[in-house]
Amino acid sequence: DRLGDVEAFLAEHLRRAVGKARAVHALEIDGALTPASVTAHFMTLLEDAGPYGAGNPQPRFVFPAHHVRFAKIVGEAHVRCRIEGGDGARLDAIAFRSVGTPLGEMLLATKGMPLHLAGHLRRDNWGGRERIELMIEDAADPRRQG
Repeated sequence: DRLGDVEAFLAEHLRRAVGKARAVHALEIDGALTPASVTAHFMTLLEDAGPYGAGNPQPRFVFPAHHVRFAKIVGEAHVRCRIEGGDGARLDAIAFRSVGTPLGEMLLATKGMPLHLAGHLRRDNWGGRERIELMIEDAADPRRQG
């Protein structure tokens, strides 16, 4: 009979705690990019702005509403994928230690639907080939925003 009273009590008493928790877990974003804008010259400019550390954090970028064109588990705990912007440009990406986490599950289950992706950029030199990749830290489904 008093379910409404309980809901009102919880909403009032948890409002501050929830607001504080959301503020603590917010990602600081430095800008929005597309794969086409991530060039070798852009990476050189980012590297020249370093060194990065506590007083100069590495820039974090968002790739809004990008499609994950494929995603697979690599090693035992990582998800490697390729993202694509609206213009068809692509960028390799990886989410370290994300298998079994909400982030990893979202990347593996996207089936081509758009995601907002956030993370840092880095040059990767592996197998004698240099490439630029996004180190994914977080993702959100734009259909569930609001």
